Amino acid sequence: MGMPDFFSTEAIMLRRTAYGDYDLILTFFSEERGKVAVMAKSARKHTRRFSPVLFEPLSVLHIVCHTGRGRLPVLQEATLTQPQSKTRTDIQKMAYAGYWSELLNGWLEENAPRERLYTLFREVLSATDRLPPGLLSLFFQMKLMALSGLVPDLSCCVQCRTAPDAISDALFFPDPARGGVRCARCAGPDQRPCLSRGTLRQLQWMTCQDLQRAGRIRLTPRSLEEGLAFAEAFVPYHLGKTPQSLRVLHQIRRRP
Repeated sequence: MGMPDFFSTEAIMLRRTAYGDYDLILTFFSEERGKVAVMAKSARKHTRRFSPVLFEPLSVLHIVCHTGRGRLPVLQEATLTQPQSKTRTDIQKMAYAGYWSELLNGWLEENAPRERLYTLFREVLSATDRLPPGLLSLFFQMKLMALSGLVPDLSCCVQCRTAPDAISDALFFPDPARGGVRCARCAGPDQRPCLSRGTLRQLQWMTCQDLQRAGRIRLTPRSLEEGLAFAEAFVPYHLGKTPQSLRVLHQIRRRP
């Protein structure tokens, strides 16, 4: 009989679920294995073993697990390498980060490495201390769609194929089912949310940039609101549901 196999990887916790009286099931987005669920035995009973590491959501960790006969790998070690202390003290930043985590938890397949997406998530989390969370969320969602082969076509109306520069009223509306936007003429009355031509161009530009360049963009409050409404219509459509964390985020954004 051979010894149990071990693996170690950098990872970010996406979800923590109580299991039985004392255990935790932890879902990580790992650098080398993609999404992976592991068991942390007696983590709620013997809190000193992993504490405070397992109770610091969204921090970057280095984890060591062994795979034996059980259904899930068992967590052996978890070392904090990049805390998100400032993010955890800001309710709006935590709401945004919770939304990103829930998106990824539903978006990713088990044990399927997604290195570019992991790098994106890590970079966005790291930038919450210095960049506005709304701008980061817009960038994250546009890049998530691009890296998943679902980047929306913003070059023209998906129905009449008219380019934005050729439309006088310059208002557009999300059409996630057809992978793009419709002009006001094709969308019909009372469609929401809407995007201006300027916001449309900024979204196109942002999709092709890295975070360093995208972080320097100066969006007006209106453009940011339009862009977020667009992304938050598109991404959940492809996820197949509206995340609960998005509803919470909307409530927090409405606060004065």
